[in-house]
Amino acid sequence: MPERSAEGPAIEVVYPNADHAPVIGDVYLRSWRAGYDGLVDPVRLEPVAAERAAYDWLAAINDPDARFALGYVDGAAAGVAKIGPDPTEAVRGTWLELLYVPPGFWGSGVANAFLRWATDHAAADGATVMRLRVVEAQHRARRFYERKCWEYDPDVPPSHNDFFPLLCMRRCLPTARWRPGVDDCAPATGPDYSALKRLSIEPGSTWRGVEEKSNSPSTS
Repeated sequence: MPERSAEGPAIEVVYPNADHAPVIGDVYLRSWRAGYDGLVDPVRLEPVAAERAAYDWLAAINDPDARFALGYVDGAAAGVAKIGPDPTEAVRGTWLELLYVPPGFWGSGVANAFLRWATDHAAADGATVMRLRVVEAQHRARRFYERKCWEYDPDVPPSHNDFFPLLCMRRCLPTARWRPGVDDCAPATGPDYSALKRLSIEPGSTWRGVEEKSNSPSTS
């Protein structure tokens, strides 16, 4: 059974299919828009939003090299996450391509739970490092990842979206071979990953996220 905590909302996990594509598009776009509130003039934002609204979510869902999760809280779509190789990045490996939570669930623990889902599954697939892109101007999103032991990757230069630079962040993941205080990927000054419990999240399961007093994280 998936691990539960005493705090945070119960999240029903769905591994999406074609029927979920419009739901994912709606969750993504609401979260994406909210992330730029106060940062970008709506006149500039709307044309880009229209382009993003036309994204082919069905192709993303059917990507055989990625893992995709859609979460519901009390029947309402509460977030979406995707991990896998990012073909737009020169650095290969596992990336957190998507983590979007609509503003109604900011601070509820949903983002925290999805981030744990992502790192858990990446580690289970054998990844030792995961990377993501975060918008430089979205300081609350950056603080969210910083608190979760993500660090800025000096080996990957910033990229750019329609408005701002995108910084690369990385987190080393626990493995069965990891030795506390010895392996560079998990320094002794960092968290004790040896006690991490893997989540076994299956479609239709229910799990909980610990409440985060933070804005929603997003990637780009």
